[in-house]
Amino acid sequence: EIEKAKNITDKDVPCVSAFVLSLLLTSLNEKVQRTAQIENFEKNDDFFFGLINQYYESSLNQSGITSNEERDLLEDMLVDDNGVRKRMPKKSFSFISEDKINQLARNRIINVINDYIELTHDKLVFVVTEHRKERRLQLELENKKLEIVANNQRRQKHNLLATGGITISFIMSYLFLKFVAYDE
Repeated sequence: EIEKAKNITDKDVPCVSAFVLSLLLTSLNEKVQRTAQIENFEKNDDFFFGLINQYYESSLNQSGITSNEERDLLEDMLVDDNGVRKRMPKKSFSFISEDKINQLARNRIINVINDYIELTHDKLVFVVTEHRKERRLQLELENKKLEIVANNQRRQKHNLLATGGITISFIMSYLFLKFVAYDE
């Protein structure tokens, strides 16, 4: 085994990282199962959540999935609205190239089994779910900002019309008074 480890090249590093991640997740899962006192371990332990998140992020970047649209679609395909991982037909992932899918599989982010794709581990579901929640909150915030801008524009338009109407009323009143005064 030591001789094999000495022959590892840069190409083998993602496989080693995936192996280490797999061992870590397995040992964490065993620890959680043995310790009945720990509830919501995945969410409460920021260190391990951060570690898994960092691995997930670097695997996406390594795979070339950098656009928000591609990432959002991928995450929506892998986890449902209830935070449960989904198993989807490979043909549903036509928005991602075969090379990117293979890289995600090599990094042990996804499994490709019998033309179906799913996340490799339930621990990754928490990371993807948090990304989806964050994305949705961001969209809601952007929509609220747009709504505020639209309301401000409507208010300004209304104020402009009201000011214009008042100005016209004053001019008409002035002309009427001038006309009445001229008649007398």
